[in-house]
This record gives sequence, structure tokens and C-alpha cells, in this order.
Amino acid sequence: MPIFNKNLNKKGFTILELLIVILIIWFLASNAYPKGIRNLKTYERYQKYCFSNQRVLLGAIEMYNMDNSTFMENALPGPEFERCFKILQNGNYFKGSLNTKDYDCEYGFIDIMGSGNVFCKIHGCIPSDSQNSIVFPKLEANSKNIYYDEYQKLKTKMEREIKTENFKWEIISFLIEEPKIPGFLLVLTFILFIINSVKSKKNK
Repeated sequence: MPIFNKNLNKKGFTILELLIVILIIWFLASNAYPKGIRNLKTYERYQKYCFSNQRVLLGAIEMYNMDNSTFMENALPGPEFERCFKILQNGNYFKGSLNTKDYDCEYGFIDIMGSGNVFCKIHGCIPSDSQNSIVFPKLEANSKNIYYDEYQKLKTKMEREIKTENFKWEIISFLIEEPKIPGFLLVLTFILFIINSVKSKKNK
């Protein structure tokens, strides 16, 4: 691939042209990049909002269990949780709906009467300490919960998806938000442009 001038009879781009195209793509991506979604402070605010929902939801389930002989103990995200949530709404244990800042929130709960808790598929459950890492309810290894195996598979899947998603956004945010990258590309493009102009004048 030629660095500066190309043979007009051959197809292809020069490195200078490719750098200009890369800069244009970077500029468009940096403006289209959803900084408001993956910004750390914004994400933490969404997570706190989600935890607030979880506290209210847990309170509603506990009140239901105190008033009824048949307990709500397990409901994995999806149709099963939606069915339980409608029961809570119809019984006035939960007023309104679960409005979330992050529209990807999906709730569930496991082993409420034991070691489990309410959780969200993307924010996890409320941590027992001040740790920043996303955690999910832990069931005892000898748990007799009928959902144990199914929940463990779901938990592994959720943890893997969160790690993959976070890694992807860390790479994207570094490439787009790192101020040295566009500066380096601009300087390199400018230098190559100057060298190309000088060589073009010499060849005339």
C-alpha cells in the first residue's frame, strides 16, 4: 500500500487517505457514543435507583408472606416474576409499576425465606457491604431450593454477560474518550500531509 501517492491505474487507498477516513469515523463515533448511558457516575445513579426498587419490592414480598399462608419465595426473571408481580399489585402490596432509569432492568428473587434476595439481571442485588462489584444472591451449596440448579446456571450466565458487556464498553470508552488518540492521529495526519505536499512539489 503506498504511503502518499498512488498509481491512478491501481485501486486502493494511501495511508494518508486511510488516516483521514479513520479520523472522520472517530469523530462521528465520539458524537454518537452514548456517554450518558455508560458514564460511570450515571451508571452508579441508575444502579442506586434500581436498588431502591429492589428494597420496595422486597418489602412488598415480605408483607405478602406475612399475610398469606402460601409464601412467595422464588421467581426468576421473565414470565414467572411478572406473574408474582401482578399478584403483589392486585393485593395492593405494590402500588404502581417498577419504573427504572435503565430500561434493561429485569427483576427476580430467589430463596426469600432463606439466604437469597431480590436481584436485577444487570445490576445484581444490593451488596451487604460497600463493595463496588456487581453481586448476585448466593445460595448455600447444600440448599434444597428446587430452583437451585436453574438459578446457578442463570447466575453464571448473568455474570458472564456483565463481564463481557463491561469489557466491551471499557474498550470503546478508551478508544473514543482517550484524548491522546485523536491528538496523535491528527498530528500523524498533519505530518504525513506536509511530507506528501513537499514530495509532490519535488516531483513537479
